[in-house]
Amino acid sequence: MLLLAMFSAGKAPAQNPKPDDAHPAAATSYLLAANDLIKMSVFEENDLETTVRISSDGTVTFPLIGAVKVAGKTPQAAAKTVRELYAKDYLVNPQVNLTVIEYSKRRFIILGQVQRPGTFDMPDRDAVNILQAIGMAGGYTSAT
Repeated sequence: MLLLAMFSAGKAPAQNPKPDDAHPAAATSYLLAANDLIKMSVFEENDLETTVRISSDGTVTFPLIGAVKVAGKTPQAAAKTVRELYAKDYLVNPQVNLTVIEYSKRRFIILGQVQRPGTFDMPDRDAVNILQAIGMAGGYTSAT
């Protein structure tokens, strides 16, 4: 018997594709998720530059404006939210750039008659089918 369970720190792969360098339009569809590492910078405001990991509740804390919910938004939408918050009370026409430095790890669990049952990291930007998952777990155990 073989049991395979898939889970991730963020959205499922089909719902939250990682941007593909070959397809720039795909970068606009990526939704930020918990455990993504992001860098926020404001043009001409070096003191506000922040590199931070998105918390499990989907928020990050930025200088001056505090906690901001960014999970579930595209990087562009999150930058717009941050821009509006800085413009509201602190800066005139801030130019905010938000970049994903590291994507949260997606993982799967494979149990049953495989050589090494357990939890495995999925390769970045790739999906893993059932045969690849079994291969990552060392293949089936030999029948006796």
